[in-house]
Amino acid sequence: MPDDRKGINAFLRKLEFAHYAMTLGGYRTTLSHPVTSSHHGIPEEERRKMGITFGLMRVSVGIEDPDDLIADFNQALEVFK
Repeated sequence: MPDDRKGINAFLRKLEFAHYAMTLGGYRTTLSHPVTSSHHGIPEEERRKMGITFGLMRVSVGIEDPDDLIADFNQALEVFK
């Protein structure tokens, strides 16, 4: 298959619903905050209808030990007490 960068770029620009992501997290767990990233341009009322509130975090789980991740999230959640 030839290296067709123009074709790939055209394909990505043509998509209406799917969005290109530079990385899908690799092997590490990553987080994003949709209100300030992927959905920042959507009016608050519309976001809320979609269930996207300020407290929502999107998590892509990596290969870390599940117990380590749970402990990490629990210790970080302490800031809300």
